[in-house]
Amino acid sequence: MTSPNLKQRLTQIVNSIAKGEYTKASLYDIQTEVEQLPDGDDKTLFNSILTLSQKNNESKNYIEELSKGNIQTTPPTNNQWVSAYKQLHANLNHLVWQIQRIAEGDLNQNIDYLGDLSLYFNKLIYSLKEKDQFERALKKSEQKFKTIIETSPDGIAITNLKGKVQYVTSKIVSQWGYSSPDEIIQRNVLEFIHPKYHEKATYFIGEMIKGNLSGAVELLMVRKNGTHFYSEINSNVLCDENDTPIGVLYIERNITQRKEIEELISQQIDQLSKLNASKDKFFKIIAHDLKNPFNALLGLSKLLVENVAENDVENIQKYAQSINEAADQTYHLLENLLEWSQLQSNGLKPKPAIFKASDIIYRVVAQYKPMALSKNIALHFHINSNQALWADQDMIATVLRNMISNALKFTSPQGQVKITAQQVKYHMQFEVSDTGIGIKKEDICQLFKIDNKLTQMGTANETGTGLGLILCKEFIKKNNGRIWVESKLGKGSRFIFTVPLKLVSSLS
Repeated sequence: MTSPNLKQRLTQIVNSIAKGEYTKASLYDIQTEVEQLPDGDDKTLFNSILTLSQKNNESKNYIEELSKGNIQTTPPTNNQWVSAYKQLHANLNHLVWQIQRIAEGDLNQNIDYLGDLSLYFNKLIYSLKEKDQFERALKKSEQKFKTIIETSPDGIAITNLKGKVQYVTSKIVSQWGYSSPDEIIQRNVLEFIHPKYHEKATYFIGEMIKGNLSGAVELLMVRKNGTHFYSEINSNVLCDENDTPIGVLYIERNITQRKEIEELISQQIDQLSKLNASKDKFFKIIAHDLKNPFNALLGLSKLLVENVAENDVENIQKYAQSINEAADQTYHLLENLLEWSQLQSNGLKPKPAIFKASDIIYRVVAQYKPMALSKNIALHFHINSNQALWADQDMIATVLRNMISNALKFTSPQGQVKITAQQVKYHMQFEVSDTGIGIKKEDICQLFKIDNKLTQMGTANETGTGLGLILCKEFIKKNNGRIWVESKLGKGSRFIFTVPLKLVSSLS
């Protein structure tokens, strides 16, 4: 290759390097020919251009690697072309290191070597620091809130608008009898409410979401094992940022103990009411019903004394008969009062024994025959069964006495009172029927109540307290029987009660 040709070729290569179009192959194509030339300026020029080319290639490769983001690349040495890139490379490496520190949570980094880029990086770090502080405060607040709700004596649950449970506290989990929230989450809240309260719960929740209802509702809840407990539930609608309802918050308190206390109080109030009625009945009897017979005794005995002095036998006999009736009435009343007072103090316990219906019917009917004769009333009895009974004989006799006494009292002369006893399955059914004045339908249900205000004179102006029928009810109840009344006004009455049979063969 001649010197002019070499210079021309080298000029082209230098221009290509300047334009960035140069390829290393172009220079090495002529390297063999140049090496054959004698030493001189041409050869020196070629070697300088070769060195320039190598430095250019090193710089180009280095910059390309940096442009690819490969900051781990090694910078070329003794190459002033890339000095600025080396500083940028060092800054990028330091920036990567700082970013790694930031990613690890060190938000105290400060970047001051990247010009405008430093400003935006520092703003980003400041935003991250604010976000971190907010998240720490939020986490602390959430932990505080969680501690409050988890230690609350009330259970807390959240459902979506379809009733699916989204969240429950440990109090709800234990109160409902489960071991994990996972057993409850995503189930419908109605599954934990007793079926008979579903309609009430559904209505309340629906109206509450509409804003028509607020406050508490009492529901019967069902535990996992099937047992029940009462809860008082306060609820509120949860809304999003647009005030659109998204769920329901429930705060539940177990009020089973309170309900039991309320029930006990109600029972005690009812019992107290009955005791007050009993007290009023007792004082009424003492003040009025017991006083009247004594007034009759005092008046008749005074007349008797006066007529004895006059030897008026006819009047003496009449007054003596009246005194006997008044005394009998008083004795019967005192007997009922004594038995009733024993019942009130639970001092009268049944003493069941085996006996026959005829054992008491004969005795009681005989006791009331004089009264029936004096009023001209037919008194009959009929025993269809001789099966043995198992009850307190004295109590059953008292029941019969009171029923027969009432039947005679409210039956007019020429009337009839009938006592029957017949076996009905495993009971002996007694019936005392009369042809008397009867009872109004609306009054029948009041006959066996201590607080009843029913008072009526007998057909011969006999008085009564109503205490006898109350005794009848209590005595039959204590002997595991039933008692009821059938009556029509003006047609007479049927008083019926049952007594258990002793399941042995009939007594002869």
